Amino acid sequence: MKFFDFPGGWLKPDDPNFDYVAETVRRSSVVIAVINSPFLMHYKAKYKDCAGISDMEYVIADSLEQDGRDKLILLVPVKCEKYLADESEAASLLEEVKKAFADTISLAGSASPYYGHLALAVLPVSTMGNVHLSRFNVRDGKPVLFFRRITGAGFRPENTDQPLRYAMSFLLEQYTKSRSGVSAAFDWVFGSGNLDKIAEQIRAGIRTDIRGMEILAGRELLGLPEDE
Repeated sequence: MKFFDFPGGWLKPDDPNFDYVAETVRRSSVVIAVINSPFLMHYKAKYKDCAGISDMEYVIADSLEQDGRDKLILLVPVKCEKYLADESEAASLLEEVKKAFADTISLAGSASPYYGHLALAVLPVSTMGNVHLSRFNVRDGKPVLFFRRITGAGFRPENTDQPLRYAMSFLLEQYTKSRSGVSAAFDWVFGSGNLDKIAEQIRAGIRTDIRGMEILAGRELLGLPEDE
């Protein structure tokens, strides 16, 4: 398993690193799109391009191949502590993400050639917990964001483990479906029972009740029970 973290600017087609990013995403089984939430939640998402939404959607769509391979796409809003603190605003954040990534979400729909092969979820993460957006201003046509630390509140990130848990659950489910040959030898060394226990431990910590989150497609690809 390898992890790659790319600057947003590399997703632009005219950037010299774009081809490398596009090829890496194409070969990856899991894609995590990190979303700068305030750009969707203010001025009716007028400045969403500042969050690179269009660039992310293009790279994700370009990475899909009609070869039957499964893929997990996680849409992960960050800098969203202010919105998650209120149930109504958290619901609004979810809706804004779904509107901004409508093209990506449609790729998992029943009319898509990728239907049944994409797992897709919106999964907000509070990376700091004690820092909230205080103002979203526009100066000379450009947005300027101001954040403040909540008085007396310590550093308390929330749900930062969830993207990794979802990714691991997906990958273990993929592995389980393809146990043969080298995989069988791997099982002989480590014991499939141990792998099953690891999967259980990972899934036991998966949350499906976070404010502003939703599994949009592919629960079965994640190894999760059907939503009741």
